[in-house]
Amino acid sequence: MTLPSGKFVLRLNPRMHQLLRQEAESKKLSLNQLIVQKLENTEDNRWSNDLSVCGGAGGTDLAGGGADGGASVGGAHEGTDLGEALKAIDLEVLKEIFTPEAVILFGSASRGEMRSGSDVDLLIVLPKSQPVNRQLYRRWDERFCSESDKIAAPQFSHFPKGDPASLWLEVAVEGEILYDPHGSARRQLTAIRHQIAKGGFVRKMSHGHPYWVKRTKSHAK
Repeated sequence: MTLPSGKFVLRLNPRMHQLLRQEAESKKLSLNQLIVQKLENTEDNRWSNDLSVCGGAGGTDLAGGGADGGASVGGAHEGTDLGEALKAIDLEVLKEIFTPEAVILFGSASRGEMRSGSDVDLLIVLPKSQPVNRQLYRRWDERFCSESDKIAAPQFSHFPKGDPASLWLEVAVEGEILYDPHGSARRQLTAIRHQIAKGGFVRKMSHGHPYWVKRTKSHAK
């Protein structure tokens, strides 16, 4: 029997989500770390030894109602530099395993707002010939999953066709390119930024998390 990927979405009512965010912030943990900690402390510990804190396929994503379904902890942050963020990954090994077309850092790490326990969000852009599936996240966990302070959380994708998804719009605004041998990511992000600058997309917030929608006549009023 094939093992599950270890990634699932837990949908909560907004009040419970807020309480968990506040508790995670007070303990200087990410939401993933807090939930795993709570599971490990349960009285039924038959399976708790198999739990590990890991981004990507190994973590628990708590959906707070945003378009991309990922939850993160807000509040005060400890600044960090790029070198600190990259301690969570080995870029050369990443390139060898996944042969990406580009790797882009985004989220709190690219904004300089990381703190202890923050995830390092990575957009890993794959060639069109390589499908995006759960096996990629399993391979990631086999090589990169650890209980280090900085946990890399990958998002595998292809370069967008047509209108970019919310993830790509957010990355265009705040992303920092780590690997882009042919300049494809730079050109793609520049094109998306031009679309944003022309007013083609509107950035909104839901439960503290950003998402983007295409601008319509109703938005222009």
